[in-house]
Amino acid sequence: MFTVYSLIFYIALIELTLWFVIAFLPGAIGIRIGNLVTKLSRKPRFKTSVIITLALLSAIFLNSVNESRVAAANKMKRANDPHISLSDHIQLNNMMFRAQRNSYLSGFCLCLFVILWRTIFLVREGHFSSPKIRAKPAGDRPVEAQPPVPHED
Repeated sequence: MFTVYSLIFYIALIELTLWFVIAFLPGAIGIRIGNLVTKLSRKPRFKTSVIITLALLSAIFLNSVNESRVAAANKMKRANDPHISLSDHIQLNNMMFRAQRNSYLSGFCLCLFVILWRTIFLVREGHFSSPKIRAKPAGDRPVEAQPPVPHED
């Protein structure tokens, strides 16, 4: 199980790095990376890998939430026992800590994955390109206000 959560941590690290690269690199470098992301995101393999990764992260998140629920129930059941030793109490607290840590980590990674997926979609649609590169059609430009004409009475 440690390997799975290490994999989730590295996925989150890659997602954060890619998101910061897309969002904060100025000029030509950001545009080149945006074009590369656009080309990659249009491939069917990319869409399949996104769906598989989303399903995997969702399954791991649900498993960690269930593990956290079981650890909490186990702790509550054993908390009423008057003959519990200190080492058992520490072990229950450690189980609870690990379960909560895993659920927070997998939930953060799942949320970050959805945000990154949406950011890639916005990059692909051209919302982050500069106005010089992406020209709007003439019909979308606002009409400039005309100065009022004085009335002659």
